[in-house]
Amino acid sequence: LIMSLASRMQKNTFSMLDGIKIAYQQWGNSASPKKILASHGWLDNSNTFTYLGPYLGERGYHVIAIDFFGHGLSEHAPKGFAAAGFQRSTSHMRYIVNLIENDYKTNKLTSNMNNNSPSQELELTIMGHSMGAAISLMYAGSFSDTISGKLILIENFGQLTKSPEKSADILRNAIIEEHKALSSMKPEENTAFPKVYDNFEAAMNARVKAVSKYPGTQTISPEAVTAILRRGMVYDDDNTSLFDTNIEINPHRKVRFTHDRFALLPSHYYSTEEQVLSAVNGINVKTLLVNGDNGWPVSTIGEADYKRRVDVMTSKQLLTHVILPGSHHLHLDPITAQVCAENIYTFLQN
Repeated sequence: LIMSLASRMQKNTFSMLDGIKIAYQQWGNSASPKKILASHGWLDNSNTFTYLGPYLGERGYHVIAIDFFGHGLSEHAPKGFAAAGFQRSTSHMRYIVNLIENDYKTNKLTSNMNNNSPSQELELTIMGHSMGAAISLMYAGSFSDTISGKLILIENFGQLTKSPEKSADILRNAIIEEHKALSSMKPEENTAFPKVYDNFEAAMNARVKAVSKYPGTQTISPEAVTAILRRGMVYDDDNTSLFDTNIEINPHRKVRFTHDRFALLPSHYYSTEEQVLSAVNGINVKTLLVNGDNGWPVSTIGEADYKRRVDVMTSKQLLTHVILPGSHHLHLDPITAQVCAENIYTFLQN
């Protein structure tokens, strides 16, 4: 039932069972058995791995970095459906893993039939940053048997939770905000975030400023912002994407983001801490947790809840936890990316 990877790839996209096309980019030798499926953070895209991808690709890994639906170059869900992002994205991750597994088995069989040297077994690692790390954790807790490699979580060790008694108020608020957004849209209007910036520099400054308002004392470099925005913006007058780095950005043209505006609305649903702990308990692969010393504060999750998650993995002797120099995008900021990459590569090799 699972189509080959090649038949599902058109212009660097995976076609999901629900019809949504998920864009991706890749680094390294596609024939390598050592594969890494990488996923990005909220309102970011796969360009968040433009340092880690080539670094690991040059060292024998095949890195496949996806844009979650409603982000980067991927398609959007139907209007309003972005609110179910965690569940849908976990489902998409499972299907993409199926495609990768099936394609590798097919290529391995062909190699053996041609009397080539026996292929190695697939070694699939899941790696995520921020929201991507939270989704990767939930995926690993539910489908740990599909991860033949390891799990790498950058700047996130599970999603933010809410207590069950708040569920009704959370749902009420989310539906009210969703209806406001839907009723304000024209029938022909798409779901892309509508704000227009006078030029790329203005958009970049807005993103840097937004990060400065995150919890703690977080920062992000202009280089990291530029990498992310290139894959997540278009020129306003003709919808031309800025992602081609061979074409210089025109500083005089207006730009706008391409991410789904509904991704900014309140969630209809939050997991409880017990549900996240259930996922953590389900993980049975070696896991690397990378935090920046100036990254997203653990206090936003709750010190006690965070400690319980760490304790579960530590008791199973599966967790390696490193705190490295840098902020939330330490894997992409040029000053800190190399140290982060070296630690990830060392973990993969050990």
